[in-house]
Amino acid sequence: MSDTSEDTTIYDSVYEIGFLDDIFQTQWNTSEATKKRLHNICYDVILLNAPGDVLIKKICNHANKIICADGGANSLFRAGITGMNIVPDAIVGDLDSVEQNILDYFVNAGSKKVQIINQDDNDFHKSLKYLLDLESDAKYILCWGAFGERFDHEMQGFNVLCKFVLEHQNNLQKKIMMMTGTNFAVVLTPGRHLIKFAKLHGPVCSVIPLYHKATVSTKGLKYDMNNHELEFGGLVSSSNRFSD
Repeated sequence: MSDTSEDTTIYDSVYEIGFLDDIFQTQWNTSEATKKRLHNICYDVILLNAPGDVLIKKICNHANKIICADGGANSLFRAGITGMNIVPDAIVGDLDSVEQNILDYFVNAGSKKVQIINQDDNDFHKSLKYLLDLESDAKYILCWGAFGERFDHEMQGFNVLCKFVLEHQNNLQKKIMMMTGTNFAVVLTPGRHLIKFAKLHGPVCSVIPLYHKATVSTKGLKYDMNNHELEFGGLVSSSNRFSD
C-alpha cells in the first residue's frame, strides 16, 4: 500500500479517495471550479443508521445514487436536509427502524420504498444488493455510518464486504468502503493494492487479517512490512501510520 504517485496499472485495485477532502471541506457556496471538479467524481452512498451530522449532507449532496438502509433514512433526515433537494433513490430493508413520518416524507419527495422481509440478510446487505442491481456507473460505493455504537453491527458490516468479495471475485470493478468521518475500511484480496487516502481519515492506518492469515508487504507506511505474516493470535498491524 502507498499514497505516492505511481503507475497504477501494476495494481490489482486502486483506491483514490482524496476527493473526499474536497467534499468534506466544501461550503454550500463553493466555487464553480470546485463544483466542476466534484462533478467529475462518481460515487454512490449507502447510508446506514448513524447519528446525523453535516458530513452526511456533504457526502450525499454530491452522490450519484443514495440508498438508505432502513434507519439510515432517519440519519439523513436528522442531518438537516429538508429544503436542500437531497432525496434518497430508495429506502431498503425490513423497514422496522425508519420512523413512519420520515418514511412518508421521503416517499412523497420521490424515494422508492423497498421492503424486504428476509432475516438471513441484514439491511446493509439488502441495500448493497439492491444498489448493485441498479448497475450504476459509479466506481465507488461509500457505506456511511458503518462504525458506531454496536460492535456486532460493525462485524456484520465486515461480513457483508466479505460476501461481496466472494460473490464478485471475478469482477471487482466496484470499490466498496465502510466509512464515517473518522474511519474507513476496505477489504483487500490477495494481490497488489494502491490506497491514496483522504487526509480526514489519516494518518493512522491498520492492516488487520480479519478473515484468515495474510502475508503482507507495504510501502508508504511509517512501519513498513516485508513479507510479514499477520494473523489473530499473532501479529496484527494496528496503529501504524501513513508516512508523509
